[in-house]
Amino acid sequence: MRERMLTAHGETRSVDEWARLKGLTKTILTMRLDRGWSPERAVDTPQRAYKARPRRTYACPDGVKRTVREMADMASVSEAAMRMRLKNGWSVERALTEPPVTRDPLDIDGESLTLEEWTRRSGVPRSVVTSRLRQGWNAKDAVFTPTVRQRKRAPLTAHGETHSIAEWARLKGLTYEALANRLDRGWSPERAVDTPVHRKTRSGRRIKVGGDALTVAEWSERNGISRYTITDRLEAGWDPVRAVTEPADKRKPRHREAR
Repeated sequence: MRERMLTAHGETRSVDEWARLKGLTKTILTMRLDRGWSPERAVDTPQRAYKARPRRTYACPDGVKRTVREMADMASVSEAAMRMRLKNGWSVERALTEPPVTRDPLDIDGESLTLEEWTRRSGVPRSVVTSRLRQGWNAKDAVFTPTVRQRKRAPLTAHGETHSIAEWARLKGLTYEALANRLDRGWSPERAVDTPVHRKTRSGRRIKVGGDALTVAEWSERNGISRYTITDRLEAGWDPVRAVTEPADKRKPRHREAR
């Protein structure tokens, strides 16, 4: 590409040469000319030095002022998580000392399950629960507070009591999706909430299709269907053969929210 030439003060040089001579950037000089500045004004006007905005610091309990990044390093959390803590009104001391969210078992009402197990039971996506925990929610509220999509589903009344689907699942030791599937298949509320889960029996037995008898995990690997989906189908009363062979229809809305 041909170099753009510029004449100023009776001298003709390339724009690049004028920029180096005057301590400008080529981009700034070109932009000035494109805006209609005279050649003399364009090359003689000094370029403002960029001043980085000072980073905000927070007074820490040890008396030292630190940036969000430095505080995140101290607390062994991500910078984004530290910003979220401060944005949600956490004190500096709490933001620095609160341990990061892990996959360690969570205790809720005397029951200890992993985060994955709790989210399968409540139907609230793990990413949502994790975000809530980072914001300081207690474990029970983080796991069982319904999402917007879940709140659109009507509460369930059984035995004269009315609860959300997630709350019934928690009370009866079911998963949200299994209970929702039972109701969608026409089960009565009482049968849906009272039918116990036989997860070990179902997942450990071999399911015969054609000439093959495989476990849930083996069928999951062969057919590309999540073992959780197969197990939930079995809990919801599906025919075993159909449960391990029918592809998951991603076009249909699922009760368990996508991450």
